[in-house]
Amino acid sequence: RRTEVRAQRREKESRLAMDLMYANCALSLTTAKKLAGMHTNGDVEEAMEAAKTAQSAYQDFARTEAAHNFSKV
Repeated sequence: RRTEVRAQRREKESRLAMDLMYANCALSLTTAKKLAGMHTNGDVEEAMEAAKTAQSAYQDFARTEAAHNFSKV
């Protein structure tokens, strides 16, 4: 049972980490487009929203994990 719970938590953390990587990539590509003089056509707002959402979700997960581990002490 404990192994299954740990595996589920690792899976959730992996999904959140992938969301963060996607958001980071979107921001990087948008920055590169802008630096190259290309039109971003709303890419900036979309990339920033993805980054904010991913960051918030990851922070919530980290807080939950910290609270869970703290309650074990």
